[in-house]
Amino acid sequence: MMDTQKIRKDFPQLKRRINGKPITYLDSTATSLKPTQVLAKMNEYYTKYTANIFRGIYKTSEEAT
Repeated sequence: MMDTQKIRKDFPQLKRRINGKPITYLDSTATSLKPTQVLAKMNEYYTKYTANIFRGIYKTSEEAT
């Protein structure tokens, strides 16, 4: 059986409480929540590797591509 409590812990937004109650997220995939692991990788990309992809011959462009 799936451990939903363990899965919820991976999503920081689900730690919020509104009126003392935990959030139940029922929105569409267009605004899907991101797990902590994805947020960490996104943060790493935006802080270390952001560059024009396929346009540069410099190190950060190669890494971003």
